[in-house]
Amino acid sequence: MISIDARQKLIEIVGPVNFDDTKVGLLVYSYDATPQFQAMPDAVIAPKYGGDFKCTYTL
Repeated sequence: MISIDARQKLIEIVGPVNFDDTKVGLLVYSYDATPQFQAMPDAVIAPKYGGDFKCTYTL
């Protein structure tokens, strides 16, 4: 589970529109084409700019 502090920092970096931790949003990103593999993420972020991604990576 993601901490409240980390959640808030991510939202500050990418903005609330580009952050999702709803059950539906997490379910969408919980699987890919790998057979019989599913893992629920703690959060989904969609950085709009490369600088946003760099900031989330170093967080």
